[in-house]
Amino acid sequence: MTKLTVHLDTDIGDDIDDAFCLSLLLRCPEIELKSVSTVLNDTAGRADMCRELCDAAKQSPKIVAGSRSVITRRQNKHGMTRKPPHLASKSFDYKADGAALLATLADVRKSYDVLLTIGPKTNLALSLVVDPDISRFPRYLAMAGEITYSAHREWNILVDPEAADVVIRAGMPIDFISFKIGVDTKLSIEEQAWLDKQTNPVAKVLNNYRAQFRKTHGQLQNMYDPMTVVALLNPDSFTWRRGFLSVEVVGEHTMGQTIFKEDAAGPHRIAVAVDAEKAKKWMLDRLGD
Repeated sequence: MTKLTVHLDTDIGDDIDDAFCLSLLLRCPEIELKSVSTVLNDTAGRADMCRELCDAAKQSPKIVAGSRSVITRRQNKHGMTRKPPHLASKSFDYKADGAALLATLADVRKSYDVLLTIGPKTNLALSLVVDPDISRFPRYLAMAGEITYSAHREWNILVDPEAADVVIRAGMPIDFISFKIGVDTKLSIEEQAWLDKQTNPVAKVLNNYRAQFRKTHGQLQNMYDPMTVVALLNPDSFTWRRGFLSVEVVGEHTMGQTIFKEDAAGPHRIAVAVDAEKAKKWMLDRLGD
């Protein structure tokens, strides 16, 4: 079986769904996770988390600590990584490396099958500023944006709207997993209890992160980011609308809001509905023993 070569760009460490997404990629036999980049603030700490999960899966993708800062000059409260306590004294010696980031993303754009971004679009925007040529671009899925909930500003866009604007205006086809999809696929108490019992090495690391996440977030575990992987490999679970997505980068109160214009010829697809039980079952089957 020929595997899909995949790059993941993530702000793992703020919400638990990034860890779910990476874990799911590592548990999918159809995928070769070749590289990972981290974004926003403590990108080295985020890289440590990625390495721990990859080590558990006995996989060794290239991991790059990407941009710590954002492009936008607007005042904003950015998420801070909550590096798990057991990693506080452990380091894989990562440091933010702009040259390595740009080289990695250049390689992704030149030769990979799939690009997934599940955090702010800063890293990809920097790559597109350096090289705007999109004549060859991998299939691109992003957890970003919202059009169903009126005036909702989705976090991955809001943190760096200008970066999202650069990416979206570049012109390549993009499939968006919207905020609504993550809310609709929130794990039930029963599903979380089942996952707690799984003992494969990746699940053990993920469950450790989940246990720490529950201390500050209770039982809230919305599955925003892993739905990019489900959409990649099981797209029939979703209802899509095609058109042009844009980002508001001017208004004081609407900064970061996404606007959608339906058009059958548009380069963007946005998931607006999901068969939640089907999507979650598919995901949990991959994560479980």
